[in-house]
Amino acid sequence: MLDTAAVAEIVWDRYLPPVTRLGPDALVGGQGKGRCLFAWLCGIHGCGKATPGVPVP
Repeated sequence: MLDTAAVAEIVWDRYLPPVTRLGPDALVGGQGKGRCLFAWLCGIHGCGKATPGVPVP
């Protein structure tokens, strides 16, 4: 999951247009702060894949 979050930071820095960054930045309170949210969301997205399945009774 950390590798996915690291790639998300690169995507934010190099590929997302500024207009796309406005939403996450506004959500968390300022320019550049959305980067952390974006990386966290991308990283946590894989959490279910790393969690062992629970058997259904």
